Amino acid sequence: MIDIKHESISNLFSADNVNELFGSYSQDGKNDLLPEPKPNKSTYIMMESAGMLDFLAAYDGSLLVGFLVMITNEQPHYSKIASVIESIFVSKEHRSHGTGKHLIHLAAEIAKEKGAVNMMMSAPIGSNLQRSAGLLGYTKTNTVFTRKI
Repeated sequence: MIDIKHESISNLFSADNVNELFGSYSQDGKNDLLPEPKPNKSTYIMMESAGMLDFLAAYDGSLLVGFLVMITNEQPHYSKIASVIESIFVSKEHRSHGTGKHLIHLAAEIAKEKGAVNMMMSAPIGSNLQRSAGLLGYTKTNTVFTRKI
């Protein structure tokens, strides 16, 4: 059984298998126009301390098998609070258990508690997340374009 917890971001960086998860996450979301991921622990902790960042963890026993990082802040253009799923990852062995869906649902509950009026996420083209977004209640509103500079 997978256990989903709302925890401190420090728990992500202290997980025994964090480097393995980051490596798999990097490969799954591979985009040649973006640099290799290099998570900045101090920035994440600073954002969490400011109340802008939430970390959700998925565990199979004591093993971290998935995570979601959400950023919540006021959108200056709208003067409304919104949440963005900055990153989400579930190990391949645990994707058929509904782990991602549970992470996203808990994130939505937290966003609502924080006063967010909506929650956004992006998904790699052709990914399971892109195919599942509509089933999770998301509407495609924008397309993200990337240009290397």
